[in-house]
Amino acid sequence: MELEYSVPECPICFATYDNVFKTPLLLPCSHTFCMECLSKLCIFQKELETFCCPMCRAVVTIPTGGIPKLPPNMNIAARFPPWMVWRCGDDMATVPSDPEEHIGSLLECPICYVPYDNVFKTPLILPCSHTFCMECLSRLCLFLHKSQEFPCPFCRILAQIPPEGVPKMQPDLDVVAHLPPEMRTLQDVWADGCKLCWRKKNDSSEGRGSVVTLHLLSSGGEQRPAPGGLIVVQRTGCRAFFQSVWGIGLTILTVGILLFAVLFLPIYLNQK
Repeated sequence: MELEYSVPECPICFATYDNVFKTPLLLPCSHTFCMECLSKLCIFQKELETFCCPMCRAVVTIPTGGIPKLPPNMNIAARFPPWMVWRCGDDMATVPSDPEEHIGSLLECPICYVPYDNVFKTPLILPCSHTFCMECLSRLCLFLHKSQEFPCPFCRILAQIPPEGVPKMQPDLDVVAHLPPEMRTLQDVWADGCKLCWRKKNDSSEGRGSVVTLHLLSSGGEQRPAPGGLIVVQRTGCRAFFQSVWGIGLTILTVGILLFAVLFLPIYLNQK
C-alpha cells in the first residue's frame, strides 16, 4: 500500500516545507513560516533584535544565533515523508552570518521576480517593511485614486499612495546600496496616466535627453487619466452606441414603431 504525504506550504513563498532551508519555524504568535522567508525578512535588520510577524504583526525576538535558532513546528515536521530525515539541534540547517552570500536572491521583486534597478524597477519600501518594484506597485494601484490606500501584497497592511503617485514612494535604500555602482543613483521617474515616464539624459548628440515610457496596461492604446486620478475606459462598438444619447433615443423610437406595427396595425387592417 502506497502512502501519500501532504506537506504544508509556507504562506509567503508558497513553497513546500522541507528539513533544510524551508524548515517550518514556529513564532510565539503560533504562525509558521519557512526559514528562508524569515531570514530574508530580517537580513537587513542586523541592528534590531526584533521583527514583526508577517501575518499578525506581533513582535518576535530574534534568538541568539539568528533566525535558524527559532523553534521548528514539530506538528508539520511529523508530516514529512520518512526519507526526509528531520534535523534538530546542531544538525539543523543554518544560513551564513555574512548576508552578502545570499544577497543576490534578495535583489529581485517578489512579485515579478525581475532584478531591481534604478529606473522602473526601483525598490520601493512600504510602511510594513516589505519591498516591491515600482512597476508592480504601479500596476497594483493603477485604478486607485491618488492619496488612496492599498494593501501590501504580503501582509495586507494598508499603505498610502503619495499625491504625486507611486513613483514618489520611499525607496528601499538598503537594497539600493547593494545594486551595482552604476545603478545606485536613482533616476527621476513619474506617473503619467497609465504609464511610467523616465527622462533619459545625455543620450543624443545635442545633449538633450529623451523620455522613455513604460505602459502599465497590456493593451497598446493610450488612455487619458480622468479627473481625480482614475483611468477612463474607452467604450467602442455597439455598447458605446447604445449608451449614447442618440443611441438611446433611436432605440426608443425603433421599439415604438415595432410595438405600433405589432399591436395597432392588425387592428386597423381588420377594421377596413
